[in-house]
Amino acid sequence: MKPNYTYLILCMVLLFVSAPAVAKTKAFALVVGNNTAPQESSLDTLKFADDDAVRFYRFFLKFADTAVLMTVPDEKTQARYHGISSIAMIPDLARFQQTFRKITQKMQKARNSGFETVLYITYSGHGAYDESGNAYLTLVSGRVTHQMLFDAIKKANADYTHLFIDACYAGDMVHSRGPFSKETSGRRVTVPDEMMDSLTDETRTSLPGLGVLIAASENGMTHEWSAIESGVFTHELLSGLSGPADINLDGRIEYSEIVAFVSVANRNVEDIRGKIRIIGEPPGRNQNAPIVDLATLSNVAYLVGNPSHLGHFHVELDGGERYLDANLGDMMWMHVVLPANRTAYLYVHDKFVAMTPHDDEVIRLKNLEYSGNAFLPKGQLDRALMEGLFSSEYGRRYYTGFIDSAQLTGVRFDTPEFHMPSAGPFDLFGKRRNQRKTAAIVSLSIASVAAATAIVLGALTINAKKDFDNTDYHKPSVDADERYYRYSGAFWGVTGVMVLGTAVGIALMPKKKRVNSHGLSIGESNALSLTCRF
Repeated sequence: MKPNYTYLILCMVLLFVSAPAVAKTKAFALVVGNNTAPQESSLDTLKFADDDAVRFYRFFLKFADTAVLMTVPDEKTQARYHGISSIAMIPDLARFQQTFRKITQKMQKARNSGFETVLYITYSGHGAYDESGNAYLTLVSGRVTHQMLFDAIKKANADYTHLFIDACYAGDMVHSRGPFSKETSGRRVTVPDEMMDSLTDETRTSLPGLGVLIAASENGMTHEWSAIESGVFTHELLSGLSGPADINLDGRIEYSEIVAFVSVANRNVEDIRGKIRIIGEPPGRNQNAPIVDLATLSNVAYLVGNPSHLGHFHVELDGGERYLDANLGDMMWMHVVLPANRTAYLYVHDKFVAMTPHDDEVIRLKNLEYSGNAFLPKGQLDRALMEGLFSSEYGRRYYTGFIDSAQLTGVRFDTPEFHMPSAGPFDLFGKRRNQRKTAAIVSLSIASVAAATAIVLGALTINAKKDFDNTDYHKPSVDADERYYRYSGAFWGVTGVMVLGTAVGIALMPKKKRVNSHGLSIGESNALSLTCRF
């Protein structure tokens, strides 16, 4: 009696068919930070453009397939982020152009393989005008003009490009009473009008996939601030992208959300020198295109719960990095992404609590126990920022009113909410089980069961063969022969399922990025620092 393989083949086909489709998107990030001033200018050297760049780079490492950092970290930045100097490239013009070409080549290969490509470009540093009145961004040696930048973006031809600029232009130091007047961190910042006009024109016409976020203000100034050791705009932007800006809780941070989040953060800053206005232009191709999807982030944990009682809160990481600020008092739920396996401190009014979450761990606000803490603002501008920033609540009422007045395309509120890992349908051990990982686990489980079954069938096959060899009688020999063919056929079929299940499970299992003890991904080479995530 010959075995029927139809059922076995059907099982193997279903094993492939049932595996969920994986989103075919690859993200690339080029991060530039430059503290130095343009040559032959009276502009001051900045203090925190390198810190801004490192923070952006570490954020992109959570989801980008390729990330490149271009900055010269100063002594304090190197002490905070050990090993960062071996990862960062010097931001000169030649390296910038070479790196952009290499990223463009990688994106072209990704597109040829059927992936949607997303490119992130961030710049922190000095913006200025040349002798002819053309706008440019300053590098350690050389400069990037707006025309050069947009030509490169066109050539890269990503499906979506997100451009973030926190750049300063000309100006005296901010003078005020108190300690703030003595620090070089108070700086005038603007983006030249010519570059702003170009950004807007390019966004609406020849680059429909380009979205931009730019710092501006009523008097053309923004600041980097020593209290947070960052550009204020960069800090607000990264704060919102880490989850607090997600007004409809779908896990996707859109342009309208981040623009509203930064707007309300600066609403009550009374000193106009520190008051930021954000210029945000979403991609014309899709006004609701997400800047980041929290579901794609790796090596993270989640802080969740009802934030209505917190007021203005902020999170610091071990080493003193100011990670995020927010005021979500008008919201009934939040989800904030935290770096996994690092100690984070949540500050609420005069209290704080330390957390060291594991990868994919969910920390609930209601379970936290706080300790006492105190901090005091210093000078006039310092006080204005300390007391004004994030003092207004971010919530649905503010958001809907803001987008109506700004005539922005808002998010939909009927979309499914983003679920924490512990609430997922495949959460077996309190860990996140995304669809790819779930399919891998199911495949390997089937392979394990098939292996055990194959052992049993193998034993039965051997016994049937022995019975056949040890009998001279017709009926027992026929019975043994039928059992042998039945068991051997089933054995090879189950063995095939085992091999197939193992192969599929290994192929679908998400790969972890190699990281060092400080959470920095190890790149393809120190020269280019290209990091890949599969």
